[in-house]
Amino acid sequence: MSHSADFQPFNLKGGKIKSILITLLGVMILAYTQEASALKRDYNAHPGYLSAVERERETESRDFVLIHPPLPNRPNLNQRLFNDKLIKEFRDRYEEKFGRTEAEEIYNSPNRFSYFNDLYGFRGTPQELNDEKRRYGEFVLRRLLEHHIDEYAKNDPKVRPVWETKERLKEMRVEVASFRFDVQYSIAGNVLDVKLQNPYASLTRVRVQMDAGTVGPAPVNEVTCSIGKNLTSTFSAEVHYDVYNGLLSFIQRKRLGRGLGLSFSEQTTTTDAGTTPRGSTYLAGLTYTF
Repeated sequence: MSHSADFQPFNLKGGKIKSILITLLGVMILAYTQEASALKRDYNAHPGYLSAVERERETESRDFVLIHPPLPNRPNLNQRLFNDKLIKEFRDRYEEKFGRTEAEEIYNSPNRFSYFNDLYGFRGTPQELNDEKRRYGEFVLRRLLEHHIDEYAKNDPKVRPVWETKERLKEMRVEVASFRFDVQYSIAGNVLDVKLQNPYASLTRVRVQMDAGTVGPAPVNEVTCSIGKNLTSTFSAEVHYDVYNGLLSFIQRKRLGRGLGLSFSEQTTTTDAGTTPRGSTYLAGLTYTF
């Protein structure tokens, strides 16, 4: 016995095909919507960001507020008392008194053997050096007082004419081509400086040191002639000659790096008598400033 089955071909009508396509399209739209919502950025988690530009004008802008407000840009006490010009003047006078290089300062300082040998003769006994430092400190105080009185008088209209008269008597300038002579008198130190500003040397000066205990014309203690030049950005040379003492000094300075410097100093006497021992001295020093 045999059985036979009739094969019926798969036949879809137009209405069924349409419904299937609509169903597939709906599934695709639903999947795309879920994926877009999953990838959507949460703008509320980032303050300052908006999901739409329409809300941009509705937001309230705030200024940037520092946690610690900046300190007022006012000079401190040290800056009020001193300026670059005073610091340079004080350093110059200190080097003139106690040594123009660090090696000279150490060499000229007294030690425990100062009373017992004749090798030391630049500054005398430690007590004499202390007296000289005290006189230098008194000069600094007088110069500070003079400077700040001048600043007050210069800025006060009532006493400014007095200050202008004092400045005319204190300073004088003469210019010839690229040269200029500056004559300055320091009341605090009773010192008269004659400077020549020129394009060839950074220092050209004749200093007349009178008795510091008086004001105005007084017996001259020393006349120092100085000339110096910055040969390169890191190397400079100076020559100083004390007329009354008969002391000739030649100084070279070399800057090796930040805070590190090298100095050479040669001193020799040109007369048979003076306040310093006769002879020649050669010094070298390596300094580090921190």
